[in-house]
Amino acid sequence: MEKIDYEAAMEIIPELAEYLPRKTRRRIFLMLYEHFEKRAKKLKESGESKRPPVIEALAEEIGVNPLTITYWKGGRFAPTGVSIWGLLEAALKFEPEKTLEILREDLERHRELIEMLMGKPQNRERKGWRKLLNFKKP
Repeated sequence: MEKIDYEAAMEIIPELAEYLPRKTRRRIFLMLYEHFEKRAKKLKESGESKRPPVIEALAEEIGVNPLTITYWKGGRFAPTGVSIWGLLEAALKFEPEKTLEILREDLERHRELIEMLMGKPQNRERKGWRKLLNFKKP
């Protein structure tokens, strides 16, 4: 497991958030939502909670309204602005390895697209631009 420097993360999250495309933000959200679903299921099975408070717990952790989580879950909107900061903070806190994997994949996708713009032929032969924009499911 990789170690996260949370002090540094709090400083760079605002800038990092500016560079995350909608699909990456959505992937991070869905990964975090799944984490909270699993946690709620365990609480329900242990009798600590009668109903899984996934939406409310996630909204509180990220610092948004529960209705916002509902919209994100339905795919109607992706996290934007300051809410991305909370999303990244929560994702790094609860699922650091998966979050770093998603961020690295996004960085690699950007690198490949820029290389294509620069006319690097090996990338054009290896992958088409449409494949570069496709994401793995979280």
